[in-house]
Amino acid sequence: MLNIDNIINIILSNDLKYPGTHQFSSIRTIKTAPNLEALPQLKLIWKEFNNYLETRLLNGESIKIPKFGTFIFTNNNLLNTLSNRKFTQSFNDINSLYVPKLIFQLDYVYQNILKKFPDERIKKKIMQPIEYFEPKKVINWNPYAISKKCFMKEIVVREGINSIFQGIYDLVKSGKNLEFDLGFFKFSFNNGEVKYNSDNIFGL
Repeated sequence: MLNIDNIINIILSNDLKYPGTHQFSSIRTIKTAPNLEALPQLKLIWKEFNNYLETRLLNGESIKIPKFGTFIFTNNNLLNTLSNRKFTQSFNDINSLYVPKLIFQLDYVYQNILKKFPDERIKKKIMQPIEYFEPKKVINWNPYAISKKCFMKEIVVREGINSIFQGIYDLVKSGKNLEFDLGFFKFSFNNGEVKYNSDNIFGL
């Protein structure tokens, strides 16, 4: 089972397949920050990318990672339908209405390389709790905040993260088993199937 350190090493060992500024030690944006070799540089970028996702998700923002997937907040009504009385009580409780729920949608580029593709899109069902697929505006992740935190140019951050996710896709496609953390969330690709879960308040 490959982890993120293995994935990063594979990326940096295949500069022709995963070219970019992340393959070399880059000049930092402030003079007091020492330049880092490619390996610790990419590890730092990945660490701050995870922190960036956590911050955005805690702010209730829906975020897309191109060619990997999207974290989306939906509205979830915790209405109790066991009886008319309980329904009325829960309906009158403002905390039971429009409770944010986070779901993850794996990008459809994985549909043809997995044995089982998890479609997490909300479908209308006559059941409780009721979920409405009316997410806040989805934004693509942005390297700006990460580059400021790491004192690196945006292009280094962008190319580094894009290469990691391209590498993840290539490894899954070739039949390799992977596991890694992404912010709050743990992902594993094992024998053609993907699993993701979270131990935090989002309960994904």
